[in-house]
Amino acid sequence: MADPTVMVWGEPLDRCGILQSLAAQWRPLDGRWPNPRHVLAPDRKPPGVDEWIANLSPPIAALRHAQRRFLDTLFGEPARAAGRTRWGLKEVRLGLEEIRWLAALFPDARFALLVRDPVAAFESYAPRGPWFERWPDGPVTTATAFASMWSRLVAGFLELVEDPRVMLVRYERLESRCEALALHLDLHLDLNLDRDLAAPSSLERIVGHATIHEDRRATASELRTVRRHTADLLARVDAVAG
Repeated sequence: MADPTVMVWGEPLDRCGILQSLAAQWRPLDGRWPNPRHVLAPDRKPPGVDEWIANLSPPIAALRHAQRRFLDTLFGEPARAAGRTRWGLKEVRLGLEEIRWLAALFPDARFALLVRDPVAAFESYAPRGPWFERWPDGPVTTATAFASMWSRLVAGFLELVEDPRVMLVRYERLESRCEALALHLDLHLDLNLDRDLAAPSSLERIVGHATIHEDRRATASELRTVRRHTADLLARVDAVAG
């Protein structure tokens, strides 16, 4: 948010699952389906009045183009109307499938994958939840469910660490005001920063927060559960993350 040319949308319309739904549309496309005979290629004559069109589809490239146009209309146009020339997303539910899909849709995109200690994350989450991994049938109401979601996302992050468009970052290193890491992140995302806002001291700022429910504080047993389910993955993150 320190670059005045960038609009960062924060979990936009999260219950709609917009990005997850769009990414899922690519799951059936494996080179064998759809049958090429059922796709209207650019050099193919459209069917005539006596031809069967039961499975006629536009080119797969049209799906990619349509999704990109859709996302630019939804996120890019309002950003530009607000005077921002670039846009991005802050998300907490997107994993390997969605990141790979976004990278294919926007080849010039850059990704910062932020990993927080899962115990600290659950301590923060518990009095503010429950929220939904997928609405309406995916509420995250238990420590086990939270640890499972964290593990799924982080395991996917670790599959992407060799991609130069991806930077894996430990939240606690940013929180500790690691200036070198902050500058590396700035370069990775190609930001034009207001240096006063980008200074490490800005990481101490708290800009709003969700409602806290005192009766939902995490218990010692819940924290042990989270740690037990996530310790191995966190060690793998620490071995490679910035």
